[in-house]
Amino acid sequence: MDGRWEQFINQHLNSLVKFTDCNVTLTTVLIANSVLGDDDIAHLDSIQNKMKKSYEFYNILKRKNGAIPHLIEALTESNNTGALAIFQKHSKERDSLSGLDDDSTTETSAEQITAHSQTKPIRFDVLSPIRLFTGRVKELETLHEKLQQSEQKLAIVSQMASIVGLGGIGKSELARRYIQEYSKKYYRNVIWISAQTEETLKQSFRRLASDHLALSLLNIDGKEKAITSLIDEVYDYFQGKKCLFVFDNAESNECLQKFMPFRISHRPYLLITSRDKEWAFSSEVLPLYELAQEEAIEFVKNGLQMEQNEDESITQLVTTLQCFPLALSQAISYIKQQQSIFPFTIGQYLKQFEVRSQKLLNSSIPPTEFNTYLSTTLRTWKMTADLIASIDESGSEAIRMLNIISYFEPDKIPTRLACGEMGDLDALHLLVKYSMVNSQPAEQTISIHRLVQEVTRIELKRTKNEEETLRNALKLLSENIELDTISHVYSAYTYSSTFPSVVVEYKEIPWRILDKFQLTKKYYDVSNNGSKLQELLLRHVSPEDADAIRLERRMAWGEYEVGNFDNSLKLLKKVLPKYLEDKSNFFTDHEKLRVQNDLALTFKALGNGIECLEIQQLIFGRMRQLYGMDDWRTVETLVDLAHSFNNLGYFDESSKHQAGNQSNVQLRLEIEPTEITSLMKLAYETKKQVLGKNLEWTTVMRNVAAFLYKIGDFELTRAISSDIYERGKTSSANLINVIHSLNLLALLKSEEGNYEEALKMYKNAETLYMTVLGEHHPDTLVFRRNMLMALRNLNDADKALKGFEEVLEKLQRHYPNHPDVVETETQIAVTLFKMGKYEDSLEKFIELKAKLEERFGMDDPQLVNVIKWVDYVQGYVHE
Repeated sequence: MDGRWEQFINQHLNSLVKFTDCNVTLTTVLIANSVLGDDDIAHLDSIQNKMKKSYEFYNILKRKNGAIPHLIEALTESNNTGALAIFQKHSKERDSLSGLDDDSTTETSAEQITAHSQTKPIRFDVLSPIRLFTGRVKELETLHEKLQQSEQKLAIVSQMASIVGLGGIGKSELARRYIQEYSKKYYRNVIWISAQTEETLKQSFRRLASDHLALSLLNIDGKEKAITSLIDEVYDYFQGKKCLFVFDNAESNECLQKFMPFRISHRPYLLITSRDKEWAFSSEVLPLYELAQEEAIEFVKNGLQMEQNEDESITQLVTTLQCFPLALSQAISYIKQQQSIFPFTIGQYLKQFEVRSQKLLNSSIPPTEFNTYLSTTLRTWKMTADLIASIDESGSEAIRMLNIISYFEPDKIPTRLACGEMGDLDALHLLVKYSMVNSQPAEQTISIHRLVQEVTRIELKRTKNEEETLRNALKLLSENIELDTISHVYSAYTYSSTFPSVVVEYKEIPWRILDKFQLTKKYYDVSNNGSKLQELLLRHVSPEDADAIRLERRMAWGEYEVGNFDNSLKLLKKVLPKYLEDKSNFFTDHEKLRVQNDLALTFKALGNGIECLEIQQLIFGRMRQLYGMDDWRTVETLVDLAHSFNNLGYFDESSKHQAGNQSNVQLRLEIEPTEITSLMKLAYETKKQVLGKNLEWTTVMRNVAAFLYKIGDFELTRAISSDIYERGKTSSANLINVIHSLNLLALLKSEEGNYEEALKMYKNAETLYMTVLGEHHPDTLVFRRNMLMALRNLNDADKALKGFEEVLEKLQRHYPNHPDVVETETQIAVTLFKMGKYEDSLEKFIELKAKLEERFGMDDPQLVNVIKWVDYVQGYVHE
């Protein structure tokens, strides 16, 4: 290494060590660029302490010539942003060193480092190739040439090439190696799309759009965007940017065409991996076959670190395994692990392989285009599986784990899920060690080759263990339904559809999946997946089954949350009688009341506040009768009822009963608004001692405080919020309640006119909101709006206006139907008024008035407020 770079690293070594994670991606990039060798990797792998490993990593690099450009690349691809920032921060210092040596052309200037770290390429779902990747040099060159040739030919669909070949031949690994070597040609914008089915394609585009490109999945009216529109928006995002889209494991011509950039003028680079050789659109095709014998021999030598004098046995091995990469990988792992215990030769492996092959001659392998390769893989798999199974208790657990995950999606399997409730890392380690699965430690996930899954399922069918394994898989998954496991739950549930008893045993899984989406505000996923899950369930379960009905109720709520209120009402009217006419007590009273509340809220969303209030009064009366006021669920219902009363003006003397009179509806009051506030105060006095200890009561009382603030009962708001804050701040479970209470206390300071103190409290809570809820959570956005109101009142209106506009943009993008969209638009118009921009303010208020009239009609309380502002601002405009 250039002595001056070595001086730079020595000077900042402690900081670099602290911020560098020597993960697999980092070392793989450096291996691929011939910076690190096998001895270096073996030495680093032997160090368990992360800090010591990082320290030794830099000591090794200091001995390598021309390492810096590749280090910068590796730090970028492995997401080591902290270490990369050190190079950026001290780049001027590097330039101030007196010149470069004669090898300077191979080093990286400070400007290059800064430019490299300042660019923010989009790298989506890209994994590094396996460490043993060998050969394919000619194929890589040809692939790059074909992508460039397709550009010159101006193909109908972009610059496009396809890698085609049998399963397990190495198509995906070649694509990953291509990305590793050529991603710079695409400004490191590389998008990896799982193209196995239409559903996996949709999921990839949705995750890419929402999680990486900050694109909304909903239209401005709150309805879900058509997938074609979302696809076009994704491609449009990369307009003017070079980028590569990889569609991995594409199976269907008809399916893939829907996701091609037909409808846009600019054309990204496209790479497809598939078994299919023919596509309905123009594509340069690279057929991929088994490894050439020389490459296969080199692959085995590298894997086993063998000398030249064993060429004959290696040749026999690669010939027996037909130079098939997946089978060779498993054989290498098997031999290496045996050699770690006792002397073991390739010849011994071949003898065992022959013996196991005879036992499998009668195996029922379905006839396919690649029968011989499947047979070879099955035999190597069987040898490895038998060996793993023989390794004490961890071995049998490892095989059980392998069997279960063969029914999962092949990628992004959380390690905690694979290990199950026992957390058997030893079993998982065996599967990784013997190349049955691949590990991604940085993401805490594993992946498994589809062909390994296929031969595992073949063996389970052959031994008649498939049903039991699926039952075990669904048992594990039913206990771990989380956002990062849902695709695996869905996959296993789909496989189980051939076993009616398994479907029936776990018939609650579909509605629990939708519950998880709803709890995490993934409402579009509720709407998207409900009908598909329903179709699977109804193959073996009656539509009148309690769990089928529960699923339909969640589907109705999903339609509500994405703004399809008419669809929601239709489904709820269908499902509600099934709940109410339940004679077998399948549903609890609470469930029956919840679905009625769903109907009430849907009526409110459709502008029928009176009917909503009538239903909610009945619900509250029944809850009070069933559980009494000493139950948090009753008080929760009371809060919903209170909001409905307030929305109709019943807590505002100046507009009391206004909505009822306008609608010509005589509303019978089952409870007076004054009694509601008395009951809330009584609940607080009774339960104040459990605040901060009982999560349900703390959450309900926090919502009570929020309502009381809305109607101007600041004294009781302060008492409840202070108690929750003081009693709950030491409880991690109540952290969300604590930060919301802090927000209310800050609002109260603003009401007192003490804006400076309010702003201090907001800033103290801001970090908590960002950490606990995230910057895009609706509660965080509402919190920011409140903070900006205090800022505006401190006469910093320009900064507040910019902040309000940012909040509005995020609310409209992620939650277009959220009620605080209107409130934020109102605050923008108010801010313009306070800045003296009366005409701009009036224009905003008039636009908002028209929108509210169209959407909710004249009964809406927000509209009443906007009309008052229109009249008020007009007075200033006309002066």
